[in-house]
This record gives sequence, C-alpha cells and structure tokens, in this order.
Amino acid sequence: AFNVQGSEEDSGPRPTTLASGSEDDMLRLVASLERIPAGYKSEIGAWLFERLQQSPSVDKDALAGRILWATGRIGARQPFYGSAHDVVPPEVGAEWLTAILALNWKRNEAAAFAAAYLARMTGDRARDLPLELREQVIQRLAAAGAPAIWIAMVREPMQLDEASERLVLGESLPPGLKLIA
Repeated sequence: AFNVQGSEEDSGPRPTTLASGSEDDMLRLVASLERIPAGYKSEIGAWLFERLQQSPSVDKDALAGRILWATGRIGARQPFYGSAHDVVPPEVGAEWLTAILALNWKRNEAAAFAAAYLARMTGDRARDLPLELREQVIQRLAAAGAPAIWIAMVREPMQLDEASERLVLGESLPPGLKLIA
C-alpha cells in the first residue's frame, strides 16, 4: 500500500478519528440522498434524531441546526430531485414532525425549516401529512416569523422560490445557473 509520501511500505491502518469539518460533510451527504429507498431514509432519520439527543451541550445549537436541516431534506414530502416513490411514509414523517414540534424553535430556526419541508403539501394523498398536523405547523411557523413561502407550501402545493432552493441545497448556485425540474 502507498503511504502519504507515495512509498510502497505499509503505513498501517488509518486512524478512526474524523477529520475537521467532516461531520458537516457527512450531514450534507446524508441530506442529499434523495434517490435511496424510503426504508433507508427512515433509518437515517432515526439516526439523525439519535444524534440530536446525544449532541454535546457546548455546540448543541449549531449541531442541532445541521441535523434538523438534514432531517428536513431526507424527510421532505416533495423531493428536490428524487422520485416521489422514495419519500418516507407519512406515518414516519408525522413522527419526525411531532418530535420537531416539541423543540424550542426560538433557539434554532432550522426546526422551522425542517417542519416546513416535512409538512410540505404535495397534492398527493399518499404523501401528504394529515391536515391537523399541517395546521399545527402553519401556526408554529407563523408564530416563529418564518418566511411566508414556507407557510404557503405547507398550506398548498407550490414551486420553491430561489431563497428556499438555496436553503434546500445548503449553499447557493453559481450566478446565472438555475435548476429546472
């Protein structure tokens, strides 16, 4: 095997520690896995909620924000580019949403983002969450001062605006580049 310097001697097993910044990369990767089966997404969501509960208190707000963003992406009722057939079942989405509704949204605005994407109305009865649950989300979004488009997308099927697309992607696209569905 080649070591870092390129010689052929065996440098032994690689360390199991994560490189700086790799947790963010891992959460971005997990969030972008829209084309995997719904069963895997359910497992990932369970893992994300476990991480949310176990995160150290020192960096809990920042880490919680990244975890909630990833949860909103992986559990979205309307995937950004993936197939609607791979969306987590409504009962799983409702379970995740109930857990997010129990959080303090003033401490972490990512909770509002995750709730909006988990409750987003698609017009497909097989994917949409129950109206009562979506109404709770609408009330919490309004109380939290969330963007009007987030409230609208929980209320009715609609296309995302540019700002919401940037939030979904976790970063902005280069100037002039526009994604077309």
